[in-house]
Amino acid sequence: MVQNGIPAKYGGFETFVEKLTAHQSNKNLKYHVACLSNGIQENFNHNDADCFNISNKNIGPANAIYYDLAALKYSLKEIVENRYEGAIIYILACRIGPFIGHYKKQMKKLGITLMVNPDGECEIIWATRQKPDFMRVYAAWPFHLNLFLPVMVRCGRFHRF
Repeated sequence: MVQNGIPAKYGGFETFVEKLTAHQSNKNLKYHVACLSNGIQENFNHNDADCFNISNKNIGPANAIYYDLAALKYSLKEIVENRYEGAIIYILACRIGPFIGHYKKQMKKLGITLMVNPDGECEIIWATRQKPDFMRVYAAWPFHLNLFLPVMVRCGRFHRF
C-alpha cells in the first residue's frame, strides 16, 4: 500500500489504512505500508503492518511522482527477495499512470496483482498509445482530465489492471 503513512496523520487514505491494519480479520495476510519520511530510514511496525519509509526529496510537485515510484520499486524488491507468492500491490493514490506500464509487465511475470484506487476528485489517466508524450500528460493532468486520454478510471471505484 502506498500512502503518506500510518499512524494516520492526515485523514482520508491514512485513516483507511489505519483502520484496515487495526481490524484485519485474516492473520495470514501481511501488510506492508509505504510511509513518507523526513529523514527517518528505519522500518517500523504499526498494527502488525511492516511500515517502510520513503524519504521526501523536496523536489516540489515531482516529489509525489518520485514517492510513488520509489515505493513501488521498494515493494517489488521486497516481494522478489522474500519470495512472496500471490502478492497484491494496492496503490491508494496513483500519480504514476504514464510510467506504470513498465512495472506492470514485471508484476505480471512475478504473478503480482496490481490494484489502484483513484484519488478523491482526481482521475487516473492510463496511457494507451505506444509513445505517449509524458510531459504533455503531466502538464494537462490537473486541468483537462476528462479530455486527455481514452482510457480513464473513474473516482471511487477500485480498478484491477
